Amino acid sequence: MKIIFDAVSTMTSKNQTTIPESVRKALGLEKQDKIRFSVLGGGQVLLEKKQY
Repeated sequence: MKIIFDAVSTMTSKNQTTIPESVRKALGLEKQDKIRFSVLGGGQVLLEKKQY
């Protein structure tokens, strides 16, 4: 998989994180959108905007 760019986010004490603005823009994410997290081998995570 080719990496277009990297972004970093910190997990809070409540196990929450903010998706960086650059990622939100790249995926076209808006408020109330659903996001799919797919855990891949080697500790990688795929994040996708859920399509309806």
